[in-house]
Amino acid sequence: MNLYVKGFAVAVGTTLAMCAQASYIGLDLNQEGISDTTLAANNSYAGTPGSELTIGQAGYAGATVLALEPGPFNLTFTYLFKEARFTNTFFYQGVELFNTNSATGSSYSTTYTGDIGALDFMFTSVGLDGSTKSVTNAGNSGIEPKFSTFWNVGSNTLYLGLDD
Repeated sequence: MNLYVKGFAVAVGTTLAMCAQASYIGLDLNQEGISDTTLAANNSYAGTPGSELTIGQAGYAGATVLALEPGPFNLTFTYLFKEARFTNTFFYQGVELFNTNSATGSSYSTTYTGDIGALDFMFTSVGLDGSTKSVTNAGNSGIEPKFSTFWNVGSNTLYLGLDD
């Protein structure tokens, strides 16, 4: 499942989008395991006409999404699509918001009231063999499952793509 953007080199999962007011959200690019990534030519979401992302767009694999300012500010999560064979789920503050059966375009908005630091979200992924793996925002690394992040600066949108 991908939160906000679907893409990394080989996008497997669901895509979700997250919007926040300008400059309140950023990425921790100083942690271990982060690598540059680009949306591959076979990325189903970026290859769709009208997509906010483009083939070849640069992003980061393994970065943690941070609140750069204390709340309150608005966050909106939108489920964009999936291309996963696994069953993936996205949680924010311990509550399931979306899974691979969610309707495309489903949204959830909330007011962030926390402090500066990693946002409290995670993905779970149940493989074809029934094994479950998860990745938290603060535990995102270069090891699968992991998610990649891509900015659409014009819309203040951060796209997350789960690589399950």
